[in-house]
Amino acid sequence: MVIVLTGGIFYLRWSLAGYRNKDNFVVEIEGHIIPYESMVVTCINLVNIYVIDRLYNLKWCSNSGTLPFFVSSFPLTPLFSFANNLLEICIDRFRVQNDCRRPRPQLASGIGIWTDILEVFVTVAIVSNSWVIFYTYVYVAVLSQYANIHGYKLTSDSNHLEMALFVTFVLVLLAIRPTIAKFIDDIPWYVCRQLARQKHFTKTCCTITQTTTRKM
Repeated sequence: MVIVLTGGIFYLRWSLAGYRNKDNFVVEIEGHIIPYESMVVTCINLVNIYVIDRLYNLKWCSNSGTLPFFVSSFPLTPLFSFANNLLEICIDRFRVQNDCRRPRPQLASGIGIWTDILEVFVTVAIVSNSWVIFYTYVYVAVLSQYANIHGYKLTSDSNHLEMALFVTFVLVLLAIRPTIAKFIDDIPWYVCRQLARQKHFTKTCCTITQTTTRKM
């Protein structure tokens, strides 16, 4: 749906840009003469704000959330997702530069509840992928053969041993994930430096303004 709406908007803009007598089309609304092109641009902006942006956010979160479920079946999935994200960023840059006129930034400290949803998706994906890995490869048979070669004998039931290996593997992965996330900064260092620089300039300007006001 996002692709269809975006394609329709591009076609509408292309058709308006190629029409020679587009300036002769006007629409009268409550006594005001409004060019037809500005009406179309307004409708395009409304569609972008209220339809495409919300579907776009849902598409990004669903794409990132369902991606880990298919890693074990097709390991190149993250690579194709990365290429798709690069293409999406280029399209967004084109839209901001050409379709928006001084776009208003939306203040947000994060993606909201989608963070918790993605965390649940990743946890379920770890368990499901571990299940697929363990039950498509005979780890117990390989372990039994390795033990017999080195003079050991496994007395436990194979099903219990396989379940124990599965649970251990899942717990190790769940412990590694927050450890790796801890070493990745939520805000890049250059953004923190720019924010500190902006805060310093703002504080300096406020101090100069107060000093000038007191002297006057």
